[in-house]
Amino acid sequence: RPDWDALPGQCRERFRELELHIADQPGAELVFEFSGTAAGVYLLAGPDAGRLEYSIDDAPFAEVELYHRFSKGLHYPRTVMLGADLDPGEHTVRLRVAATRHEQSRGHAVRVLEFVAN
Repeated sequence: RPDWDALPGQCRERFRELELHIADQPGAELVFEFSGTAAGVYLLAGPDAGRLEYSIDDAPFAEVELYHRFSKGLHYPRTVMLGADLDPGEHTVRLRVAATRHEQSRGHAVRVLEFVAN
């Protein structure tokens, strides 16, 4: 659980007590596997939101911006899709905290509530 009182920006009450998968150091990695045709992450993106690099089934890494227009003052919940229309079956997703960040972000934080798959 993040120490929400020590972080910049507000967090809605319903998220304050939830346990999250958290990383804020560039290069930190996590791998998950799923069966299906699409994958993503349901996360909170606040003033210190970073960028997320991802690779599905050992493909070259792609990057997604987590900071968005509501991030400036709120840890805003959103779902970010990483891959869709994949071949049905088993897949491996590798996530990595990017070294770069949005010019308005105060950090590199990735705070995942849930992993999503279809």
